[in-house]
Amino acid sequence: MIMMKEALLLALLVAVVHGADVTTPGCIEQGQDVTVGFEYDNNNNGDWIGLYPANAVLDGNRVLEPRDRNWVWTCGDQSCNNFNSNEGPVMIQEPDLSGNTLWIAVLARFTGNSAPYVMMEQSVPFFIKSDCSAPDPTDAPITLAPVPTVPTLRPTHKPTPAPVTPAPNPPTPSPTNQPPTHMDKSVYDFGERFSVDFVVNDPEDGDWVGIYSADTPMDSLNTAHFWLWVCDRQGSLGNNCGGRSSGTILFREGKDIGWGSDWPLQPGNYKAVVMRNGNGPFQAIVATPTFTIETPSSMGELAVNFARHDIEQIMIGRDGDIALAAKFLRLGFHDCVGGCDGCVDLTFLDNRGLDVPIDALEPIWRKHKKLFSRADIWAMATLVGTEVSQPRSGFRKDFPFHEFGRKDCEDVNDKCFDENDEEHACSTKRGPHRHIPGVNTGTRELFEFFRDEFGFNTRETVAIMGAHTIGQLARENSGIGGEDGWVAEDNLRLDNEYYIELVGGDGPNDSVRDLVQGAPNWVKHRESNSDQSRFPDKHVWLGLPEGQDGKHIIMLNTDIAIVRDLNDDNMDPDTGRVNCNFVDRSNTRESTCPHAEGALQEAARYRFSNRAWLDDFEDTLIDMLRNGYSIDDDNCDGDLCSLDLGE
Repeated sequence: MIMMKEALLLALLVAVVHGADVTTPGCIEQGQDVTVGFEYDNNNNGDWIGLYPANAVLDGNRVLEPRDRNWVWTCGDQSCNNFNSNEGPVMIQEPDLSGNTLWIAVLARFTGNSAPYVMMEQSVPFFIKSDCSAPDPTDAPITLAPVPTVPTLRPTHKPTPAPVTPAPNPPTPSPTNQPPTHMDKSVYDFGERFSVDFVVNDPEDGDWVGIYSADTPMDSLNTAHFWLWVCDRQGSLGNNCGGRSSGTILFREGKDIGWGSDWPLQPGNYKAVVMRNGNGPFQAIVATPTFTIETPSSMGELAVNFARHDIEQIMIGRDGDIALAAKFLRLGFHDCVGGCDGCVDLTFLDNRGLDVPIDALEPIWRKHKKLFSRADIWAMATLVGTEVSQPRSGFRKDFPFHEFGRKDCEDVNDKCFDENDEEHACSTKRGPHRHIPGVNTGTRELFEFFRDEFGFNTRETVAIMGAHTIGQLARENSGIGGEDGWVAEDNLRLDNEYYIELVGGDGPNDSVRDLVQGAPNWVKHRESNSDQSRFPDKHVWLGLPEGQDGKHIIMLNTDIAIVRDLNDDNMDPDTGRVNCNFVDRSNTRESTCPHAEGALQEAARYRFSNRAWLDDFEDTLIDMLRNGYSIDDDNCDGDLCSLDLGE
């Protein structure tokens, strides 16, 4: 039971473990301190209480940085994060509650990541008034349903071990006014680069960051394993760029960081400490929570980890581009049609735009080519891009890379043939021509292609099409202007939104009529390419999401074909023009397209369960990336071999 110890605020936090509802409203007068009571299980270092405008909670139960005076650790202030409490109250003194009249208190968890942070619980809204004794018609009970606990914002692809209590931070000259210096993650693979986000209230010239073992006493900090000035480099004191109050320091291979150790940092528990220059033992200003370097279970795992993290960095690193994830997924599909061989023919129109992911991966392949073929790296990038595109909260899947040994086309064939059957030397961007289903492919032809090419059944074909959840269509590459992608919410986020756009109803077992008629309406559209000689006009389907002015999303006939039976009777295979509607439109003479028997029901299953789709998508994607190979642990000559991951 959550109790308020003072009458200043009746904003109550609901503990998920109790499953209780709160029906008590609250009010506080402007300028007063705020006291928040709380009680919950599974408390952890890094838990804090913050005050936010009532509309500040983001999708996925996340919150941004609080205002400077509007938060405290659960232990009661802004500098006591060496221990935590599972019950309160805590007092937030002189908070800044200007600009809004309705506020909430939140219980959030800091896990070494930057904002947005995971919100574990929130209070009922409370009011900011000049006089709380005055009656207000809004003082009716407000019911708050329990908010489900969500995982950390940035999980690794392995289970995160139980948190390790960090060493106490030394006192600073003034209270820390934001979540403190922290790592970008709490657990790292052996050899993985890591970064430190630091905040210093009273910076001085000569401040630096050192990496120490977690059990090193804070009053005995001498030689560090690694060190960098706060300007992210080593060098003489005159070049240290000190006096910085905040920034990010990156520790990685190939960079001058060494002092007491060489890269990589050995497995164990560590902390990063912002130090003041002088004679050892050095004065510590602030330390991160403990972070862990995991022990690799085998050399195979170590090799994969190094390559995976290089791929991750070009998507989610400091200068990364997450849009590459969808491009890697497209590259993996196009490469594996006909057998994964690390080559595509860029003279083929359907492959336009693939030079971008190929060029992005080329340096990584050259770095790791002693261990992995180019086709292996492309397959790995497909899996890594898929994994990092998932939402940071909610159900997530790992997409592990377990097999190697794919052959690059130039290592297998001296000669390749293009779309016109003309011979050319095999190379990365001039691989053998492979047939890709065009935008005018009907339902039967689509399912036959995936059956004949990959051995996919109906469920697997519907699952792999969900890859269109991420990405967009560029008119210069396809003749179709689909800059907003296939889904309304977020075309960089991998989830089951694709099926939500295609299927209606209230559940997967609804009638066919409800699954069809309850779906969003897709309108047929002719895309004019009169200004582009290489593309004919294209017939596509447009959606206009409500509340998103000017935005339109798109579906191709191949997308519609997994839920509607597009065939020779209702679609011209040459132009792609369809003579039936997606849903019943009584103001037209055209009938509704017949549903795709079997496939519609599979899409409905995914529409109502992101978990079901991700489970099937992972298995299907891994099978696709094996196309053209067999698995033989004992004889790897010509086949894929399972990596020794110490399992």
